[in-house]
Amino acid sequence: MWTIRAGFQLDSRGAHDKIKEVYNAAAVGFDEPLTVTFGNERWQQFKEAMHIRHEITHPKNVNDCWIFEQDVQKVIAAPEWFKSHKTTS
Repeated sequence: MWTIRAGFQLDSRGAHDKIKEVYNAAAVGFDEPLTVTFGNERWQQFKEAMHIRHEITHPKNVNDCWIFEQDVQKVIAAPEWFKSHKTTS
């Protein structure tokens, strides 16, 4: 378990929870309010892309190694979630 300044902690929870913690820690660390949307379609696409990545890098069987066109499109769309929270300062 790692402790981040201001009491935010990263533990053995999933990557999605860790990403939420990183955004929360950044808001506290920079002393700036940060609004991040985790319930929208872009977040869902990002989570699906993470799942695809996990299956490819840690396959449990040969079928996990197949990459289909719809999977590629989900992975291509995933960075849009990050871009939607970019600040201009």
